[in-house]
Amino acid sequence: GGPGGGRGPRRYGMNVSSTLSYSTQAFGSPARRNSAILLDPRTPFLKADMRLTSRSSYVAGVVVLLGAISGAAILVPNRVSTPAEAAPSTQPAPLATIDPGMRQREGVFPYSGAIPVVYAYGKPYERGVQIGKQLRAINPDMLREVAAARWRQMMNGIPGITRDESVTLVDAYLEAIRTRLGAEMVDEYIDEMRGVGDGAGVSFNEMFMLNLGGFYRKYFIDEKGHKTPYYPDNGGCSSFAAWGKATADGKMIATHNCDWGRAPDRSAKVAVVMAPERGNRIVYAAPVGTWGSHHITSDRVFVAGLALGFPKAKPRYFIPEGPNGMVQRWIVQYSSSAQDAFDRYQARTVGDRGVATAAGNVVYVDRNEAIYLQTAPDKIGRIPNRDGYNAVTNHIVLDEMRPHFLRGDKASTSAGSENRLSTLLHLLKENYGRTHVPTAASMMSSHYDFAGGRENVFAHTVCQHGEFRGSASGTTLSTIAKLDESAVWL
Repeated sequence: GGPGGGRGPRRYGMNVSSTLSYSTQAFGSPARRNSAILLDPRTPFLKADMRLTSRSSYVAGVVVLLGAISGAAILVPNRVSTPAEAAPSTQPAPLATIDPGMRQREGVFPYSGAIPVVYAYGKPYERGVQIGKQLRAINPDMLREVAAARWRQMMNGIPGITRDESVTLVDAYLEAIRTRLGAEMVDEYIDEMRGVGDGAGVSFNEMFMLNLGGFYRKYFIDEKGHKTPYYPDNGGCSSFAAWGKATADGKMIATHNCDWGRAPDRSAKVAVVMAPERGNRIVYAAPVGTWGSHHITSDRVFVAGLALGFPKAKPRYFIPEGPNGMVQRWIVQYSSSAQDAFDRYQARTVGDRGVATAAGNVVYVDRNEAIYLQTAPDKIGRIPNRDGYNAVTNHIVLDEMRPHFLRGDKASTSAGSENRLSTLLHLLKENYGRTHVPTAASMMSSHYDFAGGRENVFAHTVCQHGEFRGSASGTTLSTIAKLDESAVWL
């Protein structure tokens, strides 16, 4: 869940090239193809640099693991050989580096495990195969086990359903989202998904459930006439952006904390560094084998999504795990600015069912602008920016949005969410004019309890530890983007 906030952390830095005697040859060159690097378990920050020297040298540097958890490590596997390597770039491209300016402390949650970093480029199916082969090289069973967990989740609570019956509407569902979202978008990411499965030796149905099971569950419930609830009764995540007078250098910083269950299908993350044949270069960390989640960064735009209540309108095909993730991946891959991203989002309507989301707080940030939104299937509201910053968690802050949610104020407010937002705003004001990447890392890792005025890991803090409140959930990933540097810290 991130290094703890409050007390002064000790400094720990490791340079990959010197510590591991690693030569910064072009990634994928013959000298590096048959080995992997396992960074020191205490390493806290990995930073991804998207400024590429050429298309064939598609990774200029990686450094991304925000919030080392005690015993965690970063595993950097080699990319599979592809035809593009016939003419590799002559420019050096460091495979992975640790940001020496970041600091580390012991983790609060006793959770460990390697976080892989994989690389891909090119056409959708080709880059999917590259990802799948790398995942299989790391652990041949990992992807199948995570997919099986999501498949069970899709079937959970639907009376009398069997595994065979659960896939009977897959073709109809795919045709439905192709019709509503457009074949060009859907086919690109289905092809990428298919490639991941083929590269890892995992079936299409398993990959489908992994990436689309959450959305498909709603479709299946509707079509089969089951009376099973749609929405889980929880949500998390925190985000802030700061710029201008609020930051040390006047440049934009965007952040997001992913608060999810600690089950393997959510907490088993893989960082992906990708240069698609079309669109922007992107970096994201998401559940193993997925095409991105609700926190993706390109060299132009940062996008984040946060859960928000129970909408009255019923979006048949959309909740955060499935096609909305596909829509946001498409937006960040092809948008040139935050406003362009917002325009694309609004344009992807779903007939009389509204925008492509069940409900959520949505964040679009570029180098100069931050757009914070509250959305329901039939309404979008824009949260006004403050003087150089904005922040959001998981409750409604716009009065105009309340009529679009069930249960009135009871569903649209949360003491825990409000405390996290109050904490973020307090930390932003406290660090006003001095915020830079290490400051942002400390804020997103904070266990400061605004209501109590002290450090309290048992409270609803920006870095969440639900296990101390009887819930197997909490902050599973933090993301910080500095778009003017084309850099991402995870």
